Amino acid sequence: MKRVFATIFICLIFFILYCVTSIPVKGVHVLMYHAVYDEEKGEEPYGDYSLFVEKKEFEKQMNYLKSVGYTPIFLSEIDNNKYEKPIVITFDDGYENVYTNAYEVLKNKKFKFNFFIISGWLGDPYVTSEQLKELSNSEYVEIGSHTVSHVKLDELDYKEQEKQLKESKESLEKLLNKKINTIAYPYGSYNKDTLKIVSKYYDYAVSTKPGLNGNNKNNYKLKRYNIPSDMTLDEFKELFK
Repeated sequence: MKRVFATIFICLIFFILYCVTSIPVKGVHVLMYHAVYDEEKGEEPYGDYSLFVEKKEFEKQMNYLKSVGYTPIFLSEIDNNKYEKPIVITFDDGYENVYTNAYEVLKNKKFKFNFFIISGWLGDPYVTSEQLKELSNSEYVEIGSHTVSHVKLDELDYKEQEKQLKESKESLEKLLNKKINTIAYPYGSYNKDTLKIVSKYYDYAVSTKPGLNGNNKNNYKLKRYNIPSDMTLDEFKELFK
């Protein structure tokens, strides 16, 4: 009898350990992209090549997210989403190829995404004001700020930081005729002054620090996983295990 109880006890321990280790990590993934180029159109990456993901590779990544049940949401919905597997897809800088390449892929899948715009840098190689208006009117796009001129905020004094953060918001709101409540820190740089100012003008801010955003997240220090050009599909999948 003792052996039977011992066997049952050991089995119970292994079952508990299995259940604990099988529980998925809770939290929202936020992905960080910059540009998407299309080789079939003869396009090539330029500048910092690591920022440019090829369109076919990008589509494979999006197909994977769809196949395993992720639902893209806007950053502004991160606190009030009803989905079992929410995810936020973001693009920094405002490259035009997000409009010409990535938008097509995402819209066809009915995937929402956030697009962070440098308000002082509109026009080639970035989106034009007309393209930005079109995106802003889409049910799949949420426009956010990326400052006026893509500066390292932690290197500026309080006054200059506020100018970058406030004027970018106001400029985009005037152009698009809607509230801008999200921002991405250029280079992921910020300090105590940044956080104080951002909390006056925005509801959410994303950094470049990797990690999941759980219940104890700080909405002005939201984490993101960078997706560089040389990331393989297997490496991409590993982010979600």
